[in-house]
Amino acid sequence: MEQHQQMGQQKQQLPCWEVAPGPPPRAPSSCGKTQARSGGGDSGGRDGGGGGDGSVHSPAASGGNDGGHSRQRVLEDVPQPRTPKARPPPSPPKARPPPNPPKIRPPPKPPKPLAPPKPPKPPAAPDPNDDASLPQELRVSSYSHTPRDAVVKSSLPHCAVCRGCNTELEFMVSEAMLFNRTFTNEKGATSAWLFRASTNRTKSGKAVVKVYCMPLPKRPDAMMQPCSPLPTLRTVRTLLGLAKLSEDCGFQDIVPAMWADKVNAPVPGDGPAGGFHIRWHGLWMEVADGVSLENLLNKGVPTRVPASAMLDLFNRRLNGTRIVRAAIWDLLTSQCDRHAQNVFMDEGGQLTLIDNEVALQSQWKTCGFNSILVPTTQKQEIVRLNNEFVHKYVSPDEVVSRGRADPQEPGQSYFTPLVSGTEILVTSSAALLGPGLGDENAPPLIEPTGNGPPNHQPKLPRIKFVHKYMTPDEVVSRGRADQQLLLDYRCYLPKGAERMGTDYPPQVSQCLRQIAGMSVAEVKHRYGFYEEHTANVLRVRATDMITKGFEWSTLNGEPVNADAKRYRVQPKCCRLIHVKGEYRCGHKWEPLWELPIGDPVTGRAWDKVKPDTGTYDGGAHGRDEPESSGGGPPVVLKPWTDR
Repeated sequence: MEQHQQMGQQKQQLPCWEVAPGPPPRAPSSCGKTQARSGGGDSGGRDGGGGGDGSVHSPAASGGNDGGHSRQRVLEDVPQPRTPKARPPPSPPKARPPPNPPKIRPPPKPPKPLAPPKPPKPPAAPDPNDDASLPQELRVSSYSHTPRDAVVKSSLPHCAVCRGCNTELEFMVSEAMLFNRTFTNEKGATSAWLFRASTNRTKSGKAVVKVYCMPLPKRPDAMMQPCSPLPTLRTVRTLLGLAKLSEDCGFQDIVPAMWADKVNAPVPGDGPAGGFHIRWHGLWMEVADGVSLENLLNKGVPTRVPASAMLDLFNRRLNGTRIVRAAIWDLLTSQCDRHAQNVFMDEGGQLTLIDNEVALQSQWKTCGFNSILVPTTQKQEIVRLNNEFVHKYVSPDEVVSRGRADPQEPGQSYFTPLVSGTEILVTSSAALLGPGLGDENAPPLIEPTGNGPPNHQPKLPRIKFVHKYMTPDEVVSRGRADQQLLLDYRCYLPKGAERMGTDYPPQVSQCLRQIAGMSVAEVKHRYGFYEEHTANVLRVRATDMITKGFEWSTLNGEPVNADAKRYRVQPKCCRLIHVKGEYRCGHKWEPLWELPIGDPVTGRAWDKVKPDTGTYDGGAHGRDEPESSGGGPPVVLKPWTDR
């Protein structure tokens, strides 16, 4: 019994799951043969913590006698302890490199000798455009703001009276009344600021002031335009010279008075620019009566001016004397921007010319003259015909662009390229308007030329102008009967004359002779022009007009327009009628639908893909124009390059 207990204690001291350090050796075969039977067979691996698969499990893993299965522990041989491995001896420490020797700094460089002081800059050469000997209005510094002018006063209390100011500025009136209708004045494309100001130099006590080089945008959403005072001075001196010229030649009735003077006043209003103090010169102008011709013809609230009032204005009230003088002025000064917005008219038919600065080639060096008041110019051709037609925007296979077309059988397409020998020439206005001008049912009178089908009456073609299709009758009713056609000076010549020649008003003739007898330097000094070229253009034009006559000067006088912008003289229309909602010429009128060869925009040779619709050389159409006899002593002409 005791022996049995000792054996049990020995078993407890050496359990089979205790192992010595290191991996246990494999148990002998006799240790694993004794197995305990279990009712679970080889399926008790999950429920009983072991099964009949011959594996050895510890009590901790088996969880005791689980599920009523008996288990028998198997003793294993006690493993032998593992001999520890000897550690290698530690490596000797690395020897540290000796410390770097201290750097020896080079001796400091001797200081450089002080450079001798620079001599003071010589004073800048005086600006000839700012010479103290010049009048204040002719100095370039008079048309530019300074930092002192940029003091913003909008945050200060509003003053009812401006102390120290020389005027009181107001914004331009946006509306005008004419014929009991309201017209909105155009804003214009200038970057300068326009104000109405009080003055004692006009009858109305008001003037228009144009202020250049404002350091503020005109509108909150607009960008501030760069401005240089020198170009401004050139423009102002040109306009002041034109004002002096209008006084010498007697054009004060059609050209508003202009002068330059200092503006010393704040910008009105409570906007972003309100309170900004202007303390430099501006261009002052007399206020023009009426509204622009563009406004009068195309606008008006609540409706446009009725046809009865327009016919009365253009047929009876127009001041013909002013129209003749306006044509003389535009040719003499080589005006290149005389369109309907730059012509003002009142209810009495009085004409006023504004915005005259694009003159005497002071800005557009390639323009001879361009005015709705003078024949042979592009602007008058646009009035007579149509803007799209004159600028050749139409397609030649869709438009009778030369007044010619290819007749075809009825029912076939009328639009074909021009074919030699099958041309049709529109010989009179009745061909498109019909006899009597009011007979809408009259057939068109079209005569065949060449070898085309005789006695053929083709249907009227439809002409494409950009996005609108119109028959020639519709085009004629718009372009050929525009009210601006009655601004033709030939309608108001005395005794029904067809040519003006040198029969100018006495004061104009005397002025032209005086200018023609001056040298270029004398003309420049007389009118204060900035460039000699400007003075030369005036002298040459005055010489041609007084010696060769008005008509010769429009065709051949210097400076001339490019050949592609020189148009033939067309018949005049001097009376209007109103038929079925359209204005038409009220008498026999036979203009031609023809254009000069070349690019009407650039004035150069035609370089477009589509064919050119021009039919004649613009530079040759006036060579046979006879010269006027002229009155007074002859003036010796020099070549253009020497004049």
